[in-house]
Amino acid sequence: TKVFPSSKLFVSLMQGLTLPSVHVRRGCMELVEVLLRKQGLTVASGISEKDLVAQIAVHVGDREISVKKATVEALFVLESRLGSAEFLAQVPANIKEEVSKLLKERTKESTPQKDAMRHSRHTPHGVT
Repeated sequence: TKVFPSSKLFVSLMQGLTLPSVHVRRGCMELVEVLLRKQGLTVASGISEKDLVAQIAVHVGDREISVKKATVEALFVLESRLGSAEFLAQVPANIKEEVSKLLKERTKESTPQKDAMRHSRHTPHGVT
């Protein structure tokens, strides 16, 4: 049995974010968030922090709310990994205000118990 490296999977998931299907985009973003949460930034080897943040943050402008929510979750993980100041320095200027606002809302609704329930219930396709 061959094991597919998560870094290669990550690249495929990032490419999936450009597809027209909302279900594919949402699923890819959810899995990106899981990989970042479980394995940290090492899963995105070969991508600079600035590019990674930009490639994910651009999806806060997605017209589909489910993709936008999945993006906020992925950005929340990135912010916790990088630290708030470092993270915001990496966000493209044209969307920095919107990203900051969405993450503040996400932080307000966040409690450790809610986060644990969110991650146990919404781990896509049985990924743990």
